[in-house]
Amino acid sequence: MARVLVIDDEPDVLLLCRVNLERAGHEVLEAPDGERGMALARSERPDMIVLDVMLPRIDGFEVLETFRELEETRNVPVVMLTAKAQHEDQVRGWSSGASGYVTKPFSPRRSPRRSPVCTR
Repeated sequence: MARVLVIDDEPDVLLLCRVNLERAGHEVLEAPDGERGMALARSERPDMIVLDVMLPRIDGFEVLETFRELEETRNVPVVMLTAKAQHEDQVRGWSSGASGYVTKPFSPRRSPRRSPVCTR
């Protein structure tokens, strides 16, 4: 069982992720914004992070960049889950250290897409 932190400001997305991840046997932590997500990541040490890009106050790209700088989260896989589907947004996510990039709306059964320009 993995501990997964989901950072998203949409309650419906948090619920969908929690239900599906718990059904798969994982423990789920939730944060509605980047600040709380960063605090939870540092204190709870998740095995994986699902991160929205469009968050209040601090966007997900900035959160991801911070995660890659911190010792506690440097090697934790981060899957971006976002409505930002433009090529340049995906490139920014991959180049900032994302392990996966899934665009909304999404199917819980679909695996994260691999970047055509970057491999991890």
